[in-house]
Amino acid sequence: MPNRSRMHGPSLRLDFRGVWRLCSRIRERIGTFPAIPAHGRQVAASPGQRQNGGVLARSGPHATTPQSGRPSRVSDPTHAMRKAGQKMNTPSYTKTSYLFDGITSSVVSEEAMRSIRSFIATENLYLSATREIATKFENLNNDLKYSSERNPIHQIQTRVKTPMSIFKKLERRGFELTSESARKNLTDIAGVRVICSYLNDIYLISDMLLSQNDITLVRTSDYIKNPKPNGYRSLHHIVTVPVFLSKSVEIVHVEIQIRTIAMDFWATLEHQLSYKLADRETMSIANDIKACAEEIADIDMRMQNLYNIINPPTNP
Repeated sequence: MPNRSRMHGPSLRLDFRGVWRLCSRIRERIGTFPAIPAHGRQVAASPGQRQNGGVLARSGPHATTPQSGRPSRVSDPTHAMRKAGQKMNTPSYTKTSYLFDGITSSVVSEEAMRSIRSFIATENLYLSATREIATKFENLNNDLKYSSERNPIHQIQTRVKTPMSIFKKLERRGFELTSESARKNLTDIAGVRVICSYLNDIYLISDMLLSQNDITLVRTSDYIKNPKPNGYRSLHHIVTVPVFLSKSVEIVHVEIQIRTIAMDFWATLEHQLSYKLADRETMSIANDIKACAEEIADIDMRMQNLYNIINPPTNP
C-alpha cells in the first residue's frame, strides 16, 4: 500500500531543480502518475483549428490536415465519440500541471505547494501568450482568404518550453533557477512558428502582425537575408503581447519564427542530423547539409517567381 503521508525530511530548494526533485520524491511515495490522456497535449495545428493543451509536437492524435484544418479520422481517437454524439470532457494539461495533477498539501508542504502553483501559473501564462499570437495569425489568414482569395499561411505551430529546458538554459547563462528569473531573463519560453507557402508571404504576414497596436517588437533576426553559417533560414521576432488574466494584465515575451514550407523541411531534417554530427562531425557532411540549404533556397525563389508570373500584381 503506497504511503500517502505528508512528506518530511530535508527541505527542497524550490527552484527548477527542486521542483523536479520534489516530483521524484512524490513518485516514490505515492507511486506513478496516471497515464496522460491523448487529448491533453497540443500538436501542430492548422489555421482554422487549434487544440488547447501542452507542448508542441509535430504529429499525434490531434494532428490536423493543413488544407482543411480538420482532424484526421485515422489519427483522432475521439472521432468515434463525436460521431456517436457523446459529450466529451477533454481537459488541458501542460507538462508541469500533469506532473503535479492531484498533488495537495496533504502530500507535500504548503511551501512546496506554493512553488508548484507558481510553476503551473507561469507555464499557463506562456501558453496563453502563444494562443494570443496564434489567434492573431489565424485572423489575418482568414481575412486574406476573402480579401485576396488565398491563404498565405500553410500551418501554425505553438510550443512552451518544458521546465527542464528552462532550467538548463538558466543554468548555462548563470541566472537564478526560479520561475521569476525565467520570466525576467528568457524571451523564448513561449514560441509560435508560422509556415508560409512563399517567400513574400513571410514579410507580408510579419508586417501585418507588427502593425497591430498591442504588439511590441523587441528585436528581429532575419536569417533569410542573412542565413546562419550552417544554412539555416527563417525570420525571427521577439515580441511582447498583453495577456488578460482574471485580476491583472501581464506583458509576455513570445518568440515568433516565420518560414516557408521548404525552409521548415530543411530545418526539421537538419535538426535530426545534428544530433549524430555532434559525436562525429565531419566537414564534408556539414558542407553537404549547407549545400542542401542553398539548393532549397534557390527552389524557394524559383517558386516565388513562378507564382508572380501566374499571379501578376494588379494595378490599383
